[in-house]
Parts: sequence; C-alpha cells; structure tokens
Amino acid sequence: MRHHRITFGCVLALGLGSLVACAKGPAAAGVGPVVTIDRAPVPKRYSAPLPFTVQGLHAWEEGDPALPPVGHVVDHLLAGDAGMFKRLQRSAKRVPVDQTLAWAEGWRSLTRLRVASEAFCAQARPVMAGAASGFRNALSGAFAANCRKPEDASLLLRADTPYWAVLEAYEDLIDVNPTPPPFDQVLVGAAQQAIDKGNRFEAWGAALTLARRPEPEAWEALHAIQKRMPPGELADELATSFYRTGDPALHAIAARVCAGMDKQHYVCEEGPRKDSLDAALEARPKDTAAAVESARAQLVSLGFSRLEDSSGRTYEHADPTTLLTQAGYIHAFDAETGRFPNEHEAVLRPLAQLVQPALDGAVFEEVFPTDEDGAYTLVAYLDGKRYRTPARNRGDWYDVDAVLRLLEAMLEDRGRPERFASLHTRDQVALIVGGPRSAIDGAFSVGLLQPGESDQAERHGKASEEFVRKRLEAEQ
Repeated sequence: MRHHRITFGCVLALGLGSLVACAKGPAAAGVGPVVTIDRAPVPKRYSAPLPFTVQGLHAWEEGDPALPPVGHVVDHLLAGDAGMFKRLQRSAKRVPVDQTLAWAEGWRSLTRLRVASEAFCAQARPVMAGAASGFRNALSGAFAANCRKPEDASLLLRADTPYWAVLEAYEDLIDVNPTPPPFDQVLVGAAQQAIDKGNRFEAWGAALTLARRPEPEAWEALHAIQKRMPPGELADELATSFYRTGDPALHAIAARVCAGMDKQHYVCEEGPRKDSLDAALEARPKDTAAAVESARAQLVSLGFSRLEDSSGRTYEHADPTTLLTQAGYIHAFDAETGRFPNEHEAVLRPLAQLVQPALDGAVFEEVFPTDEDGAYTLVAYLDGKRYRTPARNRGDWYDVDAVLRLLEAMLEDRGRPERFASLHTRDQVALIVGGPRSAIDGAFSVGLLQPGESDQAERHGKASEEFVRKRLEAEQ
C-alpha cells in the first residue's frame, strides 16, 4: 500500500522535550529521536481469528505473523473489551472436543499473573454463571485471580470448574485476596488433580493452599492425599508442607521426613508456622475519613475529575499517589523486563488507558531487533495513522523515554490536553502519571506529586544489582 505522509510542521512534545518530526527527510544534526507519522491502516492480522487448536496456540506464542500479537489480545481481553470477548467465544466454539481442556489451559497460561479490570469481571460473570464450556474454562483462571466480589466464589466452586481456577480462587495473598472463600470439598478435588499431574511446582502449590487454610478439615484432606502417594521425593516434599498447618501432629510427621532428607527443603529449615494467618502480614493502617476526603477534594480541584465520583470506590489512604493510582491516573511497572525482546507494547497499552478516552482505539506494537544488540522501533496505529519512534536497546530494561515520546506525540497530534510525566521513585518500579496537563502541573507545583526522570527506575535497579554483585564477590 502506498502511504501518504503528513506534512504538518515539527512541534515540541510538551513535557518531554522530544520532537515530533515530519516524516519527510532525516532529523537535523544534533536533534534527538523523533516520532514519524504517516498514513497506514491497522494491519489485517489484528482482526484475524484467534487460535482454536492447541497447536495454533503454540504457534501464536512463538510469534505467528498472521495473528495479532499475544499481548494485544490478552490486554484487551483483561481490560474487558467486548469485541475481544466475542472473538474468544467464537474461537472456543471451534475447538476440537478432545482439545477443549488443553486449549483452555493454554489461555490460563497466557493470562496467569496478569491483572484484569472490573470491566473484565463484569463481562465474565454471566459466562462463569452459565453452563460448562470451553469459553468458560478459558476465562476461569483470570476470573479466579482477579474477580473478588463475595458472589464470585460461588461461580467458581463448581465441580466443572478447572482445578487451576479453583486453586487460584483460594490464593491467600493478603494484598490480593484478604478473605478467600470458606473451605469446600471442591478445593480438595482440585488439589488432588494438581498433585496427580505429577508436576512438582503445581503439586507443591496445591499442598500449600490446603496447608495454609485455617480449617482442620483442609489439613486432614492434605494428610489423606499425601498418604495415598507412592513413596518418593514428591511424597516427602508434600509432607514438609505439613509445617504450614496448625496441627502439631502433622508438624511431627514433617519433622521426621525432614530428618531423613539428604538435601533439606527450605520449609524444613523454617520449621512450623509460628504466626497466625491473620498476623502474617500487617495491613497498611487506614487514614481517617476526613484526611482521605481532604486529599481527594484537593486532587479533584486540580482537575483529576475521575476522583470526583467516589460512590463506586472505597478510598482508604490519603496519599495522593495511592489515590491517583486507584482512580486510574498512575501506572506502576517494573522497569526491568527480564526478557528479550522487551515487549514495550505491554507498557504502552496500560499507559494509554490513563488518559482515556484520549487514545482509545490505539493499537501498539514493538518491532524488535533481530539480535540482542540492535535497536527497537515502537509503533502505534490510530485514526488511520501510523506513529513510529526508535527505542534504545537497554538490555532487559524498557526505554521509558521512548514510550512516553510516542504517547506524547499521539496526544499532540490529536490536539489533546492530556500529558504524561514520570514520578519520583526509590526503586526500579517506574511510576507514570497521565491526565490533564494542567492537573499534573498543579500537583507538581503544590507538592502533591514529585517529578522524576524517565530512567530513574532503571538507575535504581542497576545500582542495586551492582551492590549485590560486589557483595557476592567480597564473600567469595
């Protein structure tokens, strides 16, 4: 397709000091990276049908060029995009009968440890309340991990729910799920299935889920499962989980098993659980209602309008960063990816949501280098236009500056008043605020937010890594 380039003048991207360039000609000498803009439709692969076989899922994960990027699909699904739900449902109806569960388990893997929105939960609830289906199974893992309303547990605790989703529903991380569902025999069956698969990681997780329950019935069920196992390393490893129960008799069994191990399991070294589950982690103390209301009102007065209606959300802390994060104005992410390629689009998508609806409908992708030393290109499609900017190859660290440069260029091109800014951080977690520029500037000027630099999180992370490296060298 022939592309017709836009020829408007080069303008300064407010707040970043980077240039949005005319697509014609190279940048002037001494000018930093630019964003080029030309006419181009969203590639057809973004509307291609989703895989409906296990083999298709594997090829997709390997980067099938005929299909939309995995991250694009998963992010839109977990954001509650109705169109993506329909596409997944259509795909689920085509799955061969003998692949139904394996295909759904593939989706469990794709959505694992990913955060889903309340919009996702709202879309998924009718499906989870309905009859068993491949579509329901595919959604079940993300639903169990993210949807925590009291009625949601009853939608999951069914014999036809995949075992992994049942176990996920009982995950007891206090900051995610402070009140797991009450004990149910469905949990025992799910734990048994996970252990029967023979995967040590899954078996250990299932055993811990039962062991950490407060009910003696859960401990008895765990003991019964362990006793039925053939002697061996897996049976011994599960026995050490007895230390996580509150039963002294099971602690004694764990002690005997630990004493006979050639290589001590870490639980053997820690010994029996000493603290109650409720005291395992102390919740952050809540601020007074008056303090929360005062902080909320001040942020609203600056222009953070989503905080104006607090009827559908409970705010417990007066800290401006926490309030703005809850209201969807701040996104925090680890600046270190731990992978190659870095998948910058996984950051671009949630950042674009901070300024909704300003960038609604944008499609993001990363063109990664063919070798680990080459440069990246970040790409966005919106309004029939294609936005491109180079990104530095910083190893397994995001080029946050390039990410913000691209987003700012899109806002500027659309004539939008929203902007992005980096916030001060003390570690390698980057904090980005997005919203009306006047509101962000106002929060900076009165000291409610502290500005930071785009590479601050990376510098903190690398300094920490260097400290650890030197300490290990000194100990050798």
